[in-house]
Amino acid sequence: MNLIRYWHTLIRLTPRQLFFQLRFRAESGLRRKPERKLPEQKCVQGFPVGLLPDIPKRPCRRGNRFRFLNVTDEFQDWNDVRHGKLWAYHLNYMDWLLQPDADFGTGWLWIERFIAHFRDGSVGSEAYPLSLRIVNWIRFLSRHADRLTKRQKEAADASLYGQCRMLSRRIEYRLGGNHLLENGFALLWGGVYFRNGAWSQKGVRILVRELRTQILADGGHFEQCPAYHALMLERILDAVNLLRNNPFTETESFLALLPDIASRMLGWLKAVAWTDGTLPPFNDSVPEAFPSLDELTAYAERLGIAPKTILLGASGYRKYESPFYECLTDIGGFTARHNPGHSHADTLGFLVRLPSGPFVVETGVSTYEKNARRQYERGTAAHNTVTVGNRDSSEVWGGFRVGRRARVTVLTDTFWELAATHDGYERLFGAVHERTFRFEENRITIVDRVPGKRKNLLPVARLHLQTEQGVLYADRFVCDKATITWRGAEEAATETVRIAAGFNRFRKATRLVLTFRKELETVIVFHPTEKNTSQP
Repeated sequence: MNLIRYWHTLIRLTPRQLFFQLRFRAESGLRRKPERKLPEQKCVQGFPVGLLPDIPKRPCRRGNRFRFLNVTDEFQDWNDVRHGKLWAYHLNYMDWLLQPDADFGTGWLWIERFIAHFRDGSVGSEAYPLSLRIVNWIRFLSRHADRLTKRQKEAADASLYGQCRMLSRRIEYRLGGNHLLENGFALLWGGVYFRNGAWSQKGVRILVRELRTQILADGGHFEQCPAYHALMLERILDAVNLLRNNPFTETESFLALLPDIASRMLGWLKAVAWTDGTLPPFNDSVPEAFPSLDELTAYAERLGIAPKTILLGASGYRKYESPFYECLTDIGGFTARHNPGHSHADTLGFLVRLPSGPFVVETGVSTYEKNARRQYERGTAAHNTVTVGNRDSSEVWGGFRVGRRARVTVLTDTFWELAATHDGYERLFGAVHERTFRFEENRITIVDRVPGKRKNLLPVARLHLQTEQGVLYADRFVCDKATITWRGAEEAATETVRIAAGFNRFRKATRLVLTFRKELETVIVFHPTEKNTSQP
């Protein structure tokens, strides 16, 4: 165990997180026993909720087979972790009850099967899958309220009530972030469905506090993942949908806060999205697993919510556009200070998309398992920035943890020039990384400076390119989309690498590796064939 790294991870937790981390570990130790059958619940009646059409769930069940994270397999049991914990989580969310081709009869059989096997200590009893399943069951039971027999209604409500009680005692204060928001939204839904003011008020307290913390001044979610931002926006729109159509005294003041938050978050998403509406895959963003910008925009319109015009700032992203390209840069630090589990060591990295498609790309995310691939995908060498001594600019470790973090200072932030430094290598090598971007109509110039001692270790700049065709010369790389030239490199090389095309899927890309001493100037000139003639 690296005690110093562990210490720098712990000192950033809030006192509340520390308390609940210790409590969780103590309770987990006491619960290390066979799964326990849940006690019988008294028959508490739930009231179906009315809702406007929401975002349809993506099909993932066909018969007895499920497809999650691009892995398809036959149902075994609810604790099936053969394909990883996240696969089992998706099984236990049960949002597949709501997929477009789902029917009531089949859905009810799955609910009965779940009720018969649900135990405390199972995967499905953890707070995060509990939260998502509670909302999905309420939707399903409300959608098919007229088909439920009295016996079915009582059985479903009894189990659902017990799950809400379980969640109310297992709020993930120790984690925070999107997990805590999911807990709050689930209690809100449970409170409305069962007319339980204590649950709804607890959910509202969590949500008001966390939304004020987690939604930044420019409307971005503080985990800095466009895909998770989209998911949290969907949850807020769902809450507006629920509370407008199912008035509940305990939630009136909360409902008044939500449209403005949703409007700012939608505006932020539009500000960072590419012009074709796709989301940039920064940090732990896997767009295939989250709602699209088009779906969110249409849903917001149904609720009478329009996006606000956003100027990117606090979230750390900046976007530049011309008829030849779009470029999104990351000059932000770790805004999710207490819970950066979905953050990567990608400080001062960037992406470029051309009219023909992605060009400078991310390595992406193929797994959440705590393994070497997960560590690599979060590390600096997997991103379009600079490493020194083959070390990460921030200490990403343990799958979802971060120790010491690079601190960013913005030097210049204008319409066509951006410059910033970070100190991630200062403690290691007495060096800082300074990067300057200059944007012109058909070119991007990047200047990297890494002054300092560095113990004779040379900095390395990497560019991940979505092209398999290209020719490397002494001072340039020429491919079908652009010509990349450089000055100051002592060595240049290309290599074919695997980048993620979603969970458990890969595609090939070319990585340009430039080793330099103190200063490197890289110029990307886009070919005339890439110009979008529809832009002015």
